[in-house]
Amino acid sequence: LKVFGQRLDEKNDLTNEEKKQYLTGLIKSITVKYDRAKNQHDLQIKFQLPIVGDGIVWIDPKKKGLGYTLKRGKRSKMVVFKKKAGRGVKLITPLRNQSVTVE
Repeated sequence: LKVFGQRLDEKNDLTNEEKKQYLTGLIKSITVKYDRAKNQHDLQIKFQLPIVGDGIVWIDPKKKGLGYTLKRGKRSKMVVFKKKAGRGVKLITPLRNQSVTVE
């Protein structure tokens, strides 16, 4: 976990191999599906650890010395990419409905 706890702004300085190693430690799989009816791509990202929406909840935000509790996150996140009309965005779409899992 220590390797993955670096600040996000430091990630820009990583080599491509270091970025790959970082992402491999965070992401378990990415499943991509194309929904022709909605003209959108759905990405289901599964993480190694429950980091989606995790955090800390202060017992008293004004008196942080009183401590906090941990808010457990989720291991997956759905991301949707939808083409908007008139914006000139070109999406590469499959010839038929398919899903691909990248591991």
